[in-house]
Amino acid sequence: MNNVARGFLTAILSLALAGFGLCGAAGTFGGLAGLSSPGPENFSSVALVFGLIGLGIAFVCGWIVVRLWRKRPPGGA
Repeated sequence: MNNVARGFLTAILSLALAGFGLCGAAGTFGGLAGLSSPGPENFSSVALVFGLIGLGIAFVCGWIVVRLWRKRPPGGA
C-alpha cells in the first residue's frame, strides 16, 4: 500500500473512530441513565444497544488504525 492511500485510509478511519466513539458513548450513557426512569415509552434500552454497537464499530476502527500505524511501509521506491 503506498503512502497516499495509507494516509487517506488512516484519515477516514480516524474520523469514523471519533464519530462512532462520541455517538456510541453518548448513546450508552443516555441508555444507562434512562434505564431507571419508569414509563411505558422508555426507549433507553434501544439507545443502550445502539450505543454499544457504535462503541464496537469505534473499537474496530481504532484497532485498524493502530495496525496501520505499526505496520511499516516497505523501504525503497
